[in-house]
Amino acid sequence: MLHLTAVGYDQIIVGTGRVSPSPPIGATHALIAVESQPVRWLIGDNPTGTTGIRQIAGDVIEWLDSRVSYVDMLGDLRFTRDSTATADATLDIQYFLLYTA
Repeated sequence: MLHLTAVGYDQIIVGTGRVSPSPPIGATHALIAVESQPVRWLIGDNPTGTTGIRQIAGDVIEWLDSRVSYVDMLGDLRFTRDSTATADATLDIQYFLLYTA
């Protein structure tokens, strides 16, 4: 049987520069909550204030599918503040490890 267990938490502030989360070693999955202002993100490329996948405050990015390992995506994930944001954004990230019990 497959299980997810929490292996870390991160809160990052997203300004006009690019920021990347720092997942703990072994993290395979994540929940990313956009807490305050809109952000843009891309995997393996740099988002700008007007390009990339837009998420607004209250959105949650769920990378929890047990059939998928998100290790590479977590390592290449980049965020920036959306051009419509009026202040820096806050992201709350809970990391998980998928294991077989």
